[in-house]
Amino acid sequence: MKLPLPDELKKLIGKPIKEDEFEIVKYCDSGKRGHVFCANRKLGGQRALKFIPQNKLSNGWIEEAYKAYKLEKQPNTVRFFEIFFHETYAVMVFDF
Repeated sequence: MKLPLPDELKKLIGKPIKEDEFEIVKYCDSGKRGHVFCANRKLGGQRALKFIPQNKLSNGWIEEAYKAYKLEKQPNTVRFFEIFFHETYAVMVFDF
């Protein structure tokens, strides 16, 4: 079941976030828990930003992020970089 894209996230397209570190380029897709956007990095390159509403964060979500970080050396795995908070969302940063 896909989540509908909230208006406050639609407004982020073309805008800088996280102290201008990322500029949201386009909306990619959504899933059960969050919405994924492609973003350009201020220092170059692209990242996938997954916005998860804080009210959808389940117990153990930080452990899930830690597991994603530990998997980065496995073949066919997308690299996980960090988590930060933007308004009412936790944002997970991955390679695009």
